[in-house]
Amino acid sequence: QMHRDRRLRSLDDQFEIGGLAVRMPAAALDWPKMPYLSTALSRYNLLLMRHMVISVGCSQFHSADQRIARWLLAHNYRAGLTDFPFTSDFLAAQVGIDKDEVRRFSNRCSSAASLPKVRTSISICDRQALGQQSCACLELTQEETNGYVERLARLSRAFAH
Repeated sequence: QMHRDRRLRSLDDQFEIGGLAVRMPAAALDWPKMPYLSTALSRYNLLLMRHMVISVGCSQFHSADQRIARWLLAHNYRAGLTDFPFTSDFLAAQVGIDKDEVRRFSNRCSSAASLPKVRTSISICDRQALGQQSCACLELTQEETNGYVERLARLSRAFAH
């Protein structure tokens, strides 16, 4: 059990995308004095739930190629990155398909130069070509993300006054 936990932790670390974070004990937060933070986190949880609903619907109605393209472009949109430390095994698990299907997709895209063939990372070379392979669910997730950012900005202005 201990060895398995270490291995899983190592796999999680392998796929992290860098960024800034603040860590503090939950007991240090005085929630009644932080209504903005509480509201912002509640809205973020709602955004995550909306993304999950879109993803579940997508997995039921769209092809593996469409879902892979959507998943990569959604990450590109949210993180602003074109290179990801994702293996084909990891991507397959995230999209809910067999890893061989990810490899076939990668091979097809490599011949079209939208994704290079790599084992330890994935790079988006031609966002437009990948976008043509994606389904309409990509637009839905982008709209939800944009709506969240807009509501957060309005909320921030409301609490500033």
